Amino acid sequence: MHTPFLLTAAAILASVATTVAGHGYLVDPKATYNQVDDVTKYAGVVDGYTALPNGAGKYNQDPRTNANNYIAAFKASKYTSLRDLVQKNGDPGGPCGFTNPNGNAQPLPSVVKWGHSSNEAFTPSHEGPCEVWCDNTRVFQNDNCAANLLTGEMPIDKSKCQGASQLYFVWAALHTSSWQ
Repeated sequence: MHTPFLLTAAAILASVATTVAGHGYLVDPKATYNQVDDVTKYAGVVDGYTALPNGAGKYNQDPRTNANNYIAAFKASKYTSLRDLVQKNGDPGGPCGFTNPNGNAQPLPSVVKWGHSSNEAFTPSHEGPCEVWCDNTRVFQNDNCAANLLTGEMPIDKSKCQGASQLYFVWAALHTSSWQ
């Protein structure tokens, strides 16, 4: 049974090059978007070196090394979640990214799905963590979504979403030191 749920989402996403105009969106549940030219582009940026200083590592290496350096620095940091880090250090594109917080309620699936296109989930070169929240309760977390979630599927515990009114998704693509 699907429970009606007001869906909003904020996403910190990534781009391969300035000529590429897409990086993903929530496939399920569907979000209601504000008027934007491309709902798949990243919503904001976080400067990695400012947000999460990393004495031993760098954030300008290959995507996997950047992700591993992030993971090590994050574990030693004061932050409790990726959402916490983004909200305190970045521009997540507004409180709900490109989505409209007054959109229509959507059924909440037990598996939230991310997609970039009909044949791609997370952009493979955009390694980094992602989280799914129901209001202020984190219901999914992975340190490297692009590497670990090839189908874009994120199973959640729907019971933790009872009474919640907002779904929040955040993904940091760490392929450069300016996280998207």
